[in-house]
Amino acid sequence: MRVVSIQRGICTREPVTGGSVGRVFTVLHVNGVHLVTVDYCDCEMRVPRRMQLLRAGWYPATIYYPATCAMIELLKHFYGLFLCSKTRYKVFLRMVQQFHYERMLKFLYTLFISVDANFWLKNHLHKNELLDPGLHTGLAYFVPQVPYTEHILKHISQTNISSCSGFAAMSQADSKSMQGLRYTGVRMCICAHHELVHLLGVGDLQKGEQMDYIVIFALTNLALHVLMIIYDISCQWGVNFHSQMSVLPSSLHISPTVQVTYAIPKCHLHAHQISCQSPNSLNLKPGVRQTDANSTKEMGAGSHHDTLDDLYGYHNWLKTTGLGLSLHCKYVLTVIEAKHHKGFHEELIMLIEIPGLVENWTTAIVAWENDKAQLNPYITTTSHALFITNESENDVKLQLMEMDKAEARAGGVQVHDKSATVFLSTGLSIEESQCCLRLQALEKELTSIQAGKLEEKRAALHHQIKHFCTIQRAYMPSLAIPLENSQCAEAEDMALHLPSSLDLHNHSGISTLAMKEEELQEAQCQDALKQIHLTQQAKHHLVTFKKKSQPGQRSEMCAHSSFNQLEAKLGQAVAKYCMAHAAFSNLQGPGKWITTLSILQNEDICPPPSFDIFDDTPRLEEAGVGDSADEELMARVRIEWAKSQILLCKEEM
Repeated sequence: MRVVSIQRGICTREPVTGGSVGRVFTVLHVNGVHLVTVDYCDCEMRVPRRMQLLRAGWYPATIYYPATCAMIELLKHFYGLFLCSKTRYKVFLRMVQQFHYERMLKFLYTLFISVDANFWLKNHLHKNELLDPGLHTGLAYFVPQVPYTEHILKHISQTNISSCSGFAAMSQADSKSMQGLRYTGVRMCICAHHELVHLLGVGDLQKGEQMDYIVIFALTNLALHVLMIIYDISCQWGVNFHSQMSVLPSSLHISPTVQVTYAIPKCHLHAHQISCQSPNSLNLKPGVRQTDANSTKEMGAGSHHDTLDDLYGYHNWLKTTGLGLSLHCKYVLTVIEAKHHKGFHEELIMLIEIPGLVENWTTAIVAWENDKAQLNPYITTTSHALFITNESENDVKLQLMEMDKAEARAGGVQVHDKSATVFLSTGLSIEESQCCLRLQALEKELTSIQAGKLEEKRAALHHQIKHFCTIQRAYMPSLAIPLENSQCAEAEDMALHLPSSLDLHNHSGISTLAMKEEELQEAQCQDALKQIHLTQQAKHHLVTFKKKSQPGQRSEMCAHSSFNQLEAKLGQAVAKYCMAHAAFSNLQGPGKWITTLSILQNEDICPPPSFDIFDDTPRLEEAGVGDSADEELMARVRIEWAKSQILLCKEEM
């Protein structure tokens, strides 16, 4: 034990060191942890002990009777390492794992191999593959190409049947887009302990995620006693491992004496069924160690904030020091964009043949920038009418209810305590619910829970229809179709017999109802079109965001689920529009309204066009825009002209 004497103060007399503490003092330094005893200065001009420690470069753990200190050099060293990226921590863990691995002699001949695929390492299809042959394919990490390609072509039609409901990658493995691609990704085998790529353990993905050939080829000629394969779908893949190996040449077969076990990575484990988790958990496998790290998640509130504040400050410092390079890159890119915009803008102006049109557009843009209540020059007239001018179904219903209230105050006859508008709105709401139920019933495979919920919705809807028919007898007494005739049908197939579905010449006294339903159906058409437009925009944004910002299989599954939800919403909106359009057409008859509310075709349901500044494809035909151009075309030309201005690029520069 080393004794350290500390003398701090301004006195010139002989120091008094009577303040020695009798217990062991722990000092943390860069070179290790030291156990020492400390003598404090105890003269008449002494300073508090914590000040003596700080003046000596020791940082006490507490201000009252400290027994543990850290050297200032250690704190500075740790603070500098703390703000850097934690890449060295992984290196340290690998060294720790290797050290433990060398000491675990019972697992000396056990190979822990991790299997996965990277779908971002794509390869485009070129005309002639002989122009770029591989010089060492089959001699380093990639498996020999010729036998591997023959195996893929022979067994590409094999499908994996998943009995684990928590995993969706197997169902999506064969749905990868291969348009213009030779390979859709790369699959590989790595050592799960040392993160080294296995020799002859890498292969290209042509379709799906078939790993059999790659894994078995990588394990050929290895002297193994125990083999553990870590794969995110090992609960399904391991079932057919030996049967898949039997179709390969005998030279690639693994010795039957090798004990093969399977495990699932921890990040994928909770996505599987409960029955798959315990048998494939790495926490329950012998010879596998726990290597979880700490994070701010487990910190207290104060430490959490302080840690993040330090990281944010370090991030801002890095951004500040790299500002020169960042501004230079932005300036170069902005100059390219400005030149591209300027050329397109000048070409577009030359196509416009109407005198004074550009000046009018400029005036409209300035007016809109000063007053956002003006007509937006960046959207078409149809879009402006759809999203700004047209009234929604709720607005129309409110106006009709106000009219019903005014008629009641004027002494009009009330045939029921529910107004005519409420009666019609209830019928339209029931029709929309019927449409949703029909779409749900069309699904091929329903679980018992989904089927039970579907029957509950049918029962609730049947009760609503029964209540609706009691009101219908008051407003439509000439309708001689009792509800009992439809008792045998499902709730979504029961006819409501609204005025739009009847021949008004044979049913007198419902003309007022027909006019109100006409307004509601027109508003429903507008709402459905708006929902279709917004859903298509959301789908387009989701696909674009996924391609640019979210790599990985996990985000692929989340995006796939969100895309399915948007598809369901789109189907409901399309069905709602078609149903409302047919009803409005029966009530209104042919007329000019068909130009704005036309029949919806499948080709009309398309995502919005994307705009790429570096795309050389012309967005407008090279034909003059003259007096014969219709209003919609003029609006689109105005939008392209407004977008092609380089004011934003000039501001950026």
